[in-house]
Amino acid sequence: MHMPGKPRILWADDEIELLRPHILFLETKGYEVTSVTNGADAVEQVRRQHFDVVLLDEQMPGMGGLETLSEIKAIAPELPVVLVTKSEEEQLMEEALGRQISDYLTKPVNPSQILLTCKRLLEQPRIRSEKVSQEYLQAFARIAAALQGPLSPDEWVDLYRRLTRFDLELEGDEGARQILEDQFREANRVFGRYIEDVYPDWLASQPDEDRPVLSHEVLPRFVLPALDEGRPVLFFVIDCMRFDQWLEFERLLAPLFDLELHFHFSLLPTATPYARNAIFSGLLPRDLARRYPDAWSEAEEGESSRNRNEETFLHDFFERRRLRARIRYEKLIGAADGRAFARQVNDFLQHDLSAIVVNFVDILAHSRSDSDVLKEIAPDERAYRALTRTWFEHSCSTRLFRSWPASAARSS
Repeated sequence: MHMPGKPRILWADDEIELLRPHILFLETKGYEVTSVTNGADAVEQVRRQHFDVVLLDEQMPGMGGLETLSEIKAIAPELPVVLVTKSEEEQLMEEALGRQISDYLTKPVNPSQILLTCKRLLEQPRIRSEKVSQEYLQAFARIAAALQGPLSPDEWVDLYRRLTRFDLELEGDEGARQILEDQFREANRVFGRYIEDVYPDWLASQPDEDRPVLSHEVLPRFVLPALDEGRPVLFFVIDCMRFDQWLEFERLLAPLFDLELHFHFSLLPTATPYARNAIFSGLLPRDLARRYPDAWSEAEEGESSRNRNEETFLHDFFERRRLRARIRYEKLIGAADGRAFARQVNDFLQHDLSAIVVNFVDILAHSRSDSDVLKEIAPDERAYRALTRTWFEHSCSTRLFRSWPASAARSS
């Protein structure tokens, strides 16, 4: 087993003597460098001992660089390999990248270039962690001061985004994390008092700079303008999703779509009969109860009936506004629902609006407190985020996003 110490570099190049000044430079920077002059020796060294990174010449007599790369990856798949070559041919670059090299350098290389590459591969997590810790500790006083004064809805959103970003990125410094968690709890307390003060006025006014979009205004504010563009709209509602979980999902969706991020504030209570039904009906809970007294009484009977009328509410929303649209509503609860949904991607193009409710995150959130297995898998918030990211990455919904026709893709 390799014990922690100096980072170890294996450098394979048939002209290694000409690179001796580079090797001495790396050694002065705290690296231990082993040099070989051919691919066969490089492979043998990897078999015999641990290295943290390999610098591999692409053009060597005998076993060439790409062949050596394949042999090394067969022995140590996770070992970072940097290919160093005189060639700038695009085909060679693509072939090397396809074989999972970690970086690609073109000769002649200088010592600083090699050092930067090694630092990025070997020390970037530590450097990044230290940088984020420093950024948070510098921001701590500014955030604390902001919590002492009045904040607008947009300023609350900005503060929440900053705290969440630090929560996602702050790793390795448990002292800083404890300070962050304490400040997050304080922000939640202050925000709760803020909502108590402003919520009655919000319900009595229209959205403006002092009043955010609320649940019952999501359809008119965000969905109807998208429909006006004349292309099919896919409206996803992931029940019980938090913003930190969305940021994990966003990383998977960003390569596929142009994303725009907007916020709304939930109606209170945030439970399904109130906030979620308000999204689909475009009505405040009091107005929904008046318009649908039977549906409202059903909603109080049990969890299974609290969202059974969302499709009706959605159609009624369009009828009240005298809007004509081909509407489809789907609710995905289990894996079978998701598979059936993914098989029907082309059907969605035949509707103006497809509203999709995904219940898995809500089920996961409720199960987390009851299941010993989930408690073991997700003992803290970071593990819980990772779990939801794993679900989303392999879910049928994400497979649909990846197959969604480019002509139908839109910002969301």
